[in-house]
Amino acid sequence: MELARCAGARHSDDPQSSLLQVVRREGARGRGLVARARIAKGEDVLVEEPYAAVLFSEEVSRFCDFSFKPHKKLLRCAKSKVARYASREAQAAAWKSYYREECKALVRIQPHLPSPMVRLAARMCWRRRTARESQWAAVCRLENHWAKFSDRKKLLLAEMANRVRALLEGTDYGAAASDPDPADPAFSVKGLCMTLARLLCNVHTITDDELKPIGLGVYPVGSLANHSCTPNCVQVYQGNRLFYRCIRDIAPGEEVLISYVDLCSLESERRDFLMKEYFFDIGAEAEEEGDHGGQEVAAGVRLYGAAGEGEGPK
Repeated sequence: MELARCAGARHSDDPQSSLLQVVRREGARGRGLVARARIAKGEDVLVEEPYAAVLFSEEVSRFCDFSFKPHKKLLRCAKSKVARYASREAQAAAWKSYYREECKALVRIQPHLPSPMVRLAARMCWRRRTARESQWAAVCRLENHWAKFSDRKKLLLAEMANRVRALLEGTDYGAAASDPDPADPAFSVKGLCMTLARLLCNVHTITDDELKPIGLGVYPVGSLANHSCTPNCVQVYQGNRLFYRCIRDIAPGEEVLISYVDLCSLESERRDFLMKEYFFDIGAEAEEEGDHGGQEVAAGVRLYGAAGEGEGPK
Protein backbone atom coordinates (compact mmCIF):
# COMPACT_ATOMS: atom_id res chain seq x y z
CA MET A 1 0.00 0.00 0.00
CA GLU A 2 1.62 3.21 -1.16
CA LEU A 3 1.77 5.87 1.50
CA ALA A 4 1.67 9.34 0.00
CA ARG A 5 1.90 11.53 -3.07
CA CYS A 6 2.40 15.28 -3.01
CA ALA A 7 1.56 17.64 -5.83
CA GLY A 8 4.07 17.62 -8.67
CA ALA A 9 5.82 14.47 -7.48
CA ARG A 10 5.73 10.72 -7.81
CA HIS A 11 4.04 8.65 -5.15
CA SER A 12 6.23 8.91 -2.08
CA ASP A 13 6.11 8.83 1.70
CA ASP A 14 8.69 11.61 1.73
CA PRO A 15 7.29 15.12 1.17
CA GLN A 16 10.83 16.41 0.70
CA SER A 17 10.76 15.16 -2.91
CA SER A 18 7.63 17.14 -3.80
CA LEU A 19 6.11 20.59 -3.64
CA LEU A 20 5.83 20.23 0.13
CA GLN A 21 8.50 20.74 2.74
CA VAL A 22 8.27 19.48 6.33
CA VAL A 23 9.13 22.27 8.76
CA ARG A 24 9.57 22.53 12.48
CA ARG A 25 8.89 25.64 14.52
CA GLU A 26 10.31 26.60 17.83
CA GLY A 27 7.41 26.54 20.28
CA ALA A 28 4.09 24.77 20.56
CA ARG A 29 3.10 24.35 16.89
CA GLY A 30 5.83 21.83 16.11
CA ARG A 31 5.98 20.36 12.61
CA GLY A 32 3.98 21.51 9.63
CA LEU A 33 3.81 21.39 5.83
CA VAL A 34 5.04 24.32 3.71
CA ALA A 35 4.78 24.83 -0.06
CA ARG A 36 8.06 24.74 -1.98
CA ALA A 37 6.51 26.44 -5.03
CA ARG A 38 3.28 28.18 -6.01
CA ILE A 39 0.24 25.89 -5.89
CA ALA A 40 -2.88 27.03 -7.73
CA LYS A 41 -6.41 27.05 -6.38
CA GLY A 42 -8.13 23.74 -7.11
CA GLU A 43 -4.92 21.69 -7.20
CA ASP A 44 -4.34 18.72 -4.92
CA VAL A 45 -1.33 19.52 -2.78
CA LEU A 46 -1.35 16.08 -1.14
CA VAL A 47 -2.74 12.66 -2.03
CA GLU A 48 -2.18 9.95 0.57
CA GLU A 49 -3.23 6.36 1.11
CA PRO A 50 -3.81 5.46 4.77
CA TYR A 51 -1.19 3.59 6.75
CA ALA A 52 -4.21 1.84 8.25
CA ALA A 53 -7.95 2.47 8.15
CA VAL A 54 -11.12 0.86 9.48
CA LEU A 55 -14.81 1.21 8.68
CA PHE A 56 -17.32 2.00 11.38
CA SER A 57 -19.20 -1.14 12.39
CA GLU A 58 -22.48 0.04 10.86
CA GLU A 59 -20.78 0.64 7.49
CA VAL A 60 -19.03 -2.72 6.95
CA SER A 61 -21.92 -4.04 4.84
CA ARG A 62 -21.96 -0.99 2.55
CA PHE A 63 -18.31 -0.32 1.67
CA CYS A 64 -15.28 -2.27 0.53
CA ASP A 65 -13.07 -2.92 3.55
CA PHE A 66 -9.89 -2.29 1.55
CA SER A 67 -10.77 0.77 -0.56
CA PHE A 68 -13.80 2.14 1.35
CA LYS A 69 -15.62 2.48 -1.98
CA PRO A 70 -19.32 1.58 -2.18
CA HIS A 71 -20.37 -1.36 -4.30
CA LYS A 72 -23.74 -2.90 -5.08
CA LYS A 73 -22.57 -6.49 -4.61
CA LEU A 74 -19.77 -6.88 -2.08
CA LEU A 75 -17.91 -10.15 -1.52
CA ARG A 76 -18.02 -11.17 2.15
CA CYS A 77 -15.14 -12.89 3.92
CA ALA A 78 -16.30 -16.50 4.32
CA LYS A 79 -14.40 -17.03 7.58
CA SER A 80 -14.95 -13.92 9.68
CA LYS A 81 -18.28 -12.91 8.07
CA VAL A 82 -17.25 -9.30 8.76
CA ALA A 83 -15.20 -7.69 5.97
CA ARG A 84 -16.64 -7.24 2.50
CA TYR A 85 -14.81 -6.40 -0.72
CA ALA A 86 -15.58 -4.83 -4.07
CA SER A 87 -13.46 -7.38 -5.96
CA ARG A 88 -11.25 -10.44 -5.56
CA GLU A 89 -8.25 -8.17 -6.13
CA ALA A 90 -9.26 -5.93 -3.23
CA GLN A 91 -9.79 -8.97 -1.03
CA ALA A 92 -6.35 -10.35 -1.91
CA ALA A 93 -4.69 -6.99 -1.24
CA ALA A 94 -6.39 -6.68 2.16
CA TRP A 95 -5.49 -10.27 3.03
CA LYS A 96 -1.84 -9.64 2.28
CA SER A 97 -1.72 -6.26 4.04
CA TYR A 98 -3.58 -6.93 7.30
CA TYR A 99 -6.70 -9.08 7.09
CA ARG A 100 -5.07 -12.51 7.20
CA GLU A 101 -4.22 -11.87 10.84
CA GLU A 102 -7.36 -9.90 11.65
CA CYS A 103 -9.54 -12.66 10.26
CA LYS A 104 -7.98 -15.17 12.67
CA ALA A 105 -8.58 -12.78 15.57
CA LEU A 106 -12.20 -12.06 14.64
CA VAL A 107 -13.03 -15.76 14.20
CA ARG A 108 -11.58 -16.45 17.65
CA ILE A 109 -13.74 -13.84 19.39
CA GLN A 110 -16.98 -14.27 17.40
CA PRO A 111 -19.64 -12.93 17.64
CA HIS A 112 -18.00 -9.96 19.38
CA LEU A 113 -16.71 -7.14 17.15
CA PRO A 114 -14.22 -4.75 18.84
CA SER A 115 -14.64 -0.99 18.61
CA PRO A 116 -13.26 0.76 15.50
CA MET A 117 -10.45 2.37 17.53
CA VAL A 118 -9.31 -1.00 18.92
CA ARG A 119 -9.44 -2.57 15.46
CA LEU A 120 -7.53 0.37 13.97
CA ALA A 121 -4.75 0.10 16.55
CA ALA A 122 -4.50 -3.63 15.90
CA ARG A 123 -4.39 -3.06 12.13
CA MET A 124 -1.49 -0.68 12.64
CA CYS A 125 0.39 -3.52 14.34
CA TRP A 126 -0.47 -6.05 11.62
CA ARG A 127 0.46 -3.54 8.91
CA ARG A 128 3.97 -3.30 10.35
CA ARG A 129 4.73 -6.74 8.90
CA THR A 130 4.04 -5.59 5.34
CA ALA A 131 4.89 -1.88 5.45
CA ARG A 132 8.33 -0.35 5.06
CA GLU A 133 10.08 0.39 8.34
CA SER A 134 10.16 4.09 7.39
CA GLN A 135 6.36 4.08 7.31
CA TRP A 136 6.12 2.67 10.83
CA ALA A 137 8.74 5.19 11.96
CA ALA A 138 6.65 8.05 10.50
CA VAL A 139 3.65 6.85 12.51
CA CYS A 140 5.73 6.65 15.69
CA ARG A 141 6.91 10.25 15.23
CA LEU A 142 3.37 11.61 15.38
CA GLU A 143 2.51 13.67 18.46
CA ASN A 144 0.73 11.82 21.28
CA HIS A 145 0.25 14.50 24.01
CA TRP A 146 0.35 11.73 26.62
CA ALA A 147 1.70 14.01 29.35
CA LYS A 148 -1.28 16.35 28.91
CA PHE A 149 -3.95 13.68 29.26
CA SER A 150 -5.96 13.43 32.45
CA ASP A 151 -5.53 10.38 34.67
CA ARG A 152 -9.01 9.27 33.67
CA LYS A 153 -8.17 9.38 29.95
CA LYS A 154 -4.91 7.51 30.57
CA LEU A 155 -6.84 4.79 32.41
CA LEU A 156 -9.30 4.49 29.53
CA LEU A 157 -6.43 4.17 27.05
CA ALA A 158 -4.82 1.48 29.20
CA GLU A 159 -8.08 -0.48 29.14
CA MET A 160 -8.24 -0.12 25.35
CA ALA A 161 -4.59 -1.19 25.07
CA ASN A 162 -5.43 -4.42 26.90
CA ARG A 163 -8.23 -5.05 24.40
CA VAL A 164 -5.79 -4.49 21.54
CA ARG A 165 -3.33 -6.95 23.13
CA ALA A 166 -6.11 -9.52 23.44
CA LEU A 167 -6.99 -9.04 19.76
CA LEU A 168 -3.34 -9.48 18.71
CA GLU A 169 -3.01 -12.70 20.70
CA GLY A 170 -2.35 -15.69 18.47
CA THR A 171 -1.62 -13.58 15.38
CA ASP A 172 1.57 -12.46 13.63
CA TYR A 173 2.46 -8.83 14.20
CA GLY A 174 5.57 -6.69 14.43
CA ALA A 175 8.57 -6.65 12.12
CA ALA A 176 8.22 -9.00 9.14
CA ALA A 177 11.70 -10.41 9.55
CA SER A 178 11.03 -11.96 12.94
CA ASP A 179 8.39 -13.77 14.94
CA PRO A 180 6.10 -11.65 17.14
CA ASP A 181 7.89 -10.61 20.28
CA PRO A 182 5.51 -9.90 23.19
CA ALA A 183 8.41 -8.15 24.93
CA ASP A 184 8.74 -5.59 22.10
CA PRO A 185 8.05 -2.22 23.79
CA ALA A 186 5.83 -1.18 20.85
CA PHE A 187 3.39 -3.98 21.68
CA SER A 188 3.46 -3.76 25.46
CA VAL A 189 0.45 -2.18 27.16
CA LYS A 190 2.49 1.00 27.54
CA GLY A 191 3.53 0.97 23.89
CA LEU A 192 -0.04 0.38 22.75
CA CYS A 193 -1.18 3.24 25.00
CA MET A 194 1.19 5.51 23.05
CA THR A 195 -0.23 4.19 19.77
CA LEU A 196 -3.78 4.88 20.93
CA ALA A 197 -2.75 8.34 22.16
CA ARG A 198 -1.34 9.10 18.70
CA LEU A 199 -4.62 7.97 17.19
CA LEU A 200 -6.62 10.30 19.42
CA CYS A 201 -4.48 13.25 18.31
CA ASN A 202 -4.02 12.39 14.63
CA VAL A 203 -6.76 10.07 13.36
CA HIS A 204 -8.83 11.34 10.42
CA THR A 205 -12.56 10.73 10.14
CA ILE A 206 -13.13 9.44 6.60
CA THR A 207 -16.32 10.59 4.88
CA ASP A 208 -18.26 9.40 1.84
CA ASP A 209 -19.35 11.53 -1.14
CA GLU A 210 -22.16 12.99 0.97
CA LEU A 211 -19.72 13.91 3.77
CA LYS A 212 -21.17 11.23 6.06
CA PRO A 213 -18.52 9.73 8.40
CA ILE A 214 -17.83 6.10 7.46
CA GLY A 215 -14.54 5.25 9.16
CA LEU A 216 -11.18 6.22 10.61
CA GLY A 217 -7.74 6.43 9.00
CA VAL A 218 -4.11 7.13 9.88
CA TYR A 219 -2.27 9.43 7.44
CA PRO A 220 1.28 10.15 8.66
CA VAL A 221 1.99 12.94 6.16
CA GLY A 222 -1.48 14.47 6.21
CA SER A 223 -1.34 14.56 10.01
CA LEU A 224 1.50 17.10 9.80
CA ALA A 225 -0.83 19.81 8.48
CA ASN A 226 -1.68 22.35 11.19
CA HIS A 227 -5.04 23.95 11.95
CA SER A 228 -6.33 27.36 10.94
CA CYS A 229 -9.76 28.97 11.17
CA THR A 230 -8.95 30.47 7.74
CA PRO A 231 -7.49 27.39 6.00
CA ASN A 232 -6.08 27.32 2.48
CA CYS A 233 -6.91 23.63 1.92
CA VAL A 234 -9.85 21.31 2.51
CA GLN A 235 -9.88 17.55 3.06
CA VAL A 236 -11.53 15.41 0.38
CA TYR A 237 -11.81 11.61 0.32
CA GLN A 238 -12.16 9.21 -2.57
CA GLY A 239 -12.73 5.93 -0.81
CA ASN A 240 -10.06 6.00 1.91
CA ARG A 241 -7.62 8.05 -0.16
CA LEU A 242 -7.01 11.49 1.35
CA PHE A 243 -6.70 14.65 -0.75
CA TYR A 244 -5.71 18.12 0.47
CA ARG A 245 -7.23 20.43 -2.13
CA CYS A 246 -6.32 24.12 -2.33
CA ILE A 247 -9.22 26.55 -1.97
CA ARG A 248 -7.00 29.51 -2.90
CA ASP A 249 -3.55 29.99 -4.40
CA ILE A 250 -0.70 29.07 -2.04
CA ALA A 251 2.55 31.03 -2.34
CA PRO A 252 6.04 29.52 -2.03
CA GLY A 253 6.97 29.34 1.64
CA GLU A 254 3.35 29.48 2.81
CA GLU A 255 2.13 26.83 5.23
CA VAL A 256 -0.52 24.33 4.13
CA LEU A 257 -3.35 24.70 6.65
CA ILE A 258 -6.59 22.80 7.19
CA SER A 259 -9.38 23.11 9.73
CA TYR A 260 -9.73 20.52 12.48
CA VAL A 261 -13.25 21.72 13.35
CA ASP A 262 -16.53 22.78 11.79
CA LEU A 263 -15.94 26.41 10.88
CA CYS A 264 -19.67 27.13 11.13
CA SER A 265 -19.50 26.62 14.89
CA LEU A 266 -19.02 29.51 17.30
CA GLU A 267 -15.48 30.63 18.05
CA SER A 268 -15.98 29.73 21.71
CA GLU A 269 -17.02 26.20 20.69
CA ARG A 270 -14.01 25.86 18.40
CA ARG A 271 -11.65 27.05 21.11
CA ASP A 272 -13.10 24.67 23.68
CA PHE A 273 -12.92 21.70 21.30
CA LEU A 274 -9.37 22.38 20.11
CA MET A 275 -8.07 22.91 23.62
CA LYS A 276 -9.75 19.73 24.87
CA GLU A 277 -8.78 17.48 21.97
CA TYR A 278 -5.53 18.99 20.65
CA PHE A 279 -4.26 21.12 23.55
CA PHE A 280 -3.86 24.45 21.75
CA ASP A 281 -5.71 27.75 21.69
CA ILE A 282 -6.87 29.81 18.71
CA GLY A 283 -6.97 33.17 20.46
CA ALA A 284 -5.71 36.28 18.69
CA GLU A 285 -2.15 35.70 19.84
CA ALA A 286 -2.17 32.09 18.69
CA GLU A 287 -3.59 33.02 15.28
CA GLU A 288 -0.98 35.73 14.82
CA GLU A 289 1.75 33.17 15.47
CA GLY A 290 0.21 30.42 13.38
CA ASP A 291 -1.21 31.77 10.13
CA HIS A 292 1.20 33.02 7.49
CA GLY A 293 -1.45 34.44 5.16
CA GLY A 294 0.73 33.90 2.10
CA GLN A 295 3.89 35.35 3.65
CA GLU A 296 7.26 33.68 3.67
CA VAL A 297 8.06 31.29 6.50
CA ALA A 298 9.08 33.41 9.46
CA ALA A 299 12.16 33.22 11.62
CA GLY A 300 12.12 30.39 14.14
CA VAL A 301 11.21 27.83 11.45
CA ARG A 302 13.66 25.08 10.63
CA LEU A 303 13.33 23.52 7.17
CA TYR A 304 13.94 19.79 7.07
CA GLY A 305 16.10 18.37 4.35
CA ALA A 306 19.19 20.36 5.27
CA ALA A 307 22.35 18.46 6.03
CA GLY A 308 21.98 16.40 9.17
CA GLU A 309 18.26 17.13 9.55
CA GLY A 310 15.36 14.71 9.70
CA GLU A 311 11.76 14.74 10.77
CA GLY A 312 11.09 15.25 14.44
CA PRO A 313 7.98 14.99 16.56
CA LYS A 314 5.17 17.28 15.61
